[in-house]
Amino acid sequence: MALQLAEGERVLQRPRKAISVHQALKLAITAASQHNDQASLARLAKLATLRQDNDLEAQVAAAQKLAGVSRDNTTEMMINVQDVDVADYERLRTCLSVIDLARLTGDARALAALESDLENAVPEAFHETMRKRIAETRVSLPEPEDGNEQLVAALERLKAASRCDEPSCD
Repeated sequence: MALQLAEGERVLQRPRKAISVHQALKLAITAASQHNDQASLARLAKLATLRQDNDLEAQVAAAQKLAGVSRDNTTEMMINVQDVDVADYERLRTCLSVIDLARLTGDARALAALESDLENAVPEAFHETMRKRIAETRVSLPEPEDGNEQLVAALERLKAASRCDEPSCD
């Protein structure tokens, strides 16, 4: 989507109002790095080269290096299907989506809100696991930047407008 925003800005010769291309590209780099998506990072590197944007090229190069490194997967959450009903599973999935979005955007307030409402947000059996996940995410958050609130709001509007209800769409 960031590449499409950049192309739209280039064709229309004007910036977007809701989200800057720079913000979208930075978010795309972070998301691709966190998901070890080398194909997306390669496309972003190509765009950085075409735009002759040295800062963006450096960010992509660092992300490619980070994505190439094997990481510890012991923090993955394993859920026994027999232990969780559909409604609880959906609540867990929603909380994990909030945590992932907060990690991508640096939104510490979303983590604080989730943590304060954890008793209502997830089943009691998962409180400790979710507290650990929130704490790990809070430690890894980048420094907040100006405009992140606008970015988060734009992403939430896009997600709400999506017609996809499949877990693969998150």
